[in-house]
Order: sequence, then C-alpha cells, then structure tokens
Amino acid sequence: MGAHSTGLWDYALSLYAQPAPQGLPYDQEDGAGPTDVMSACLLLQDEAGLDVCELLWIHWLAARGVALDASPCLMLGEVRDWQRGMTVTLRERRRQLKQHLTEPTDTRSAATTRRLETLYQQLKACELSAEQEALARLEALSPPAHAPTSPFMSCHDPRRAFLQSLRQLTGQVALDEGDDSIARALHLLATSRAGRSSSQP
Repeated sequence: MGAHSTGLWDYALSLYAQPAPQGLPYDQEDGAGPTDVMSACLLLQDEAGLDVCELLWIHWLAARGVALDASPCLMLGEVRDWQRGMTVTLRERRRQLKQHLTEPTDTRSAATTRRLETLYQQLKACELSAEQEALARLEALSPPAHAPTSPFMSCHDPRRAFLQSLRQLTGQVALDEGDDSIARALHLLATSRAGRSSSQP
C-alpha cells in the first residue's frame, strides 16, 4: 500500500456490497439494469470490457476528491499486464471449470465432483487475491488527496470526479449516455457510496 493509503481494498469491499442507491433515473424493476454495485461492476466487465479494479480505483479516488485529468494508460501498464496475465487467466480457468461442473454427466464420480468443486473454490480464492494485488498496485500509484499531480486533479463532486476519470480511463466521452444496460450500470456506480467514509488522506 502507498504512503498515503486510505485502504482501497477495504473501500472496494464496502462499495461492492452496496445496493443500488435511491433516485436512479430508470426503473430497476424492468430487468434492464443492475440492482446493486456488484452486478453493475460485473455487467461493465462482461459487456463493456472494463476492468472492475480500475472502476473501484477511480471511485475511491473520487471519494477522496481526486479525478484523472489525463489518460493514465502509460502509468497503468504494469497493473494491466498483471491483470491480463494473472487475474483474467484465473477468471477464465474458474469459469471453464464452473461450466464443466454444470454440464450433465453420467461418467463423473461423486469423488471427482468433490475434488473439482474444491479446485473451483481454490481458483476463486486465487482470483480474489490477484485482484487484491491489483488494487494494492493501483493504490500505490495514487496521489495524496490534498496535492494531486498530473495525471490527476482535484474534484470535490464525487459523481463528476468518477465520470471524469471514466472518460480518461476509457477514452470514450459518451459511455454513460443513453438508457442501455451499460449506461444504467455506470449511473448506478457513479451515484453509489461506500458504507464508510474514505475521504481523508
């Protein structure tokens, strides 16, 4: 963790567990959008190709009054290499094993199924540990909230800061516009707050 740590991992866990905030500009009952932060993050990962750890990172920055003022691509090179080489690989293997376990079979013994289920849980734990390492690296790259320097800037409106960072992170200026599932997920995430304050450096 960085010298100016406010606990990105703890913040991420708290935020990830939050239900959808009140007053979203769409009807959650129509089934066309996520209903909590976790489902919003997973939707953005699977449908928009966004990195959940990066989303949680810029949300944490926003809560601290910091936003990205320029593209962070060069700065994030090592973190993204880690995610591609480790986290994504573990996720793919876990999902493959889950699919294998859900397929009907008359040849797999109960003992084999138990071993594979144990392996699935081990892969899931390893994936989580890889994400924790990614968040630690992202936190180490982050500036103190009271003195952000390029590619960061001060922005004390959390929603505005999150969306500003999102545009710099993705290079897309209209990702949150419209009424599709991706825009709905981004609206939910932008307006959500972690269960405890992490705004102090």
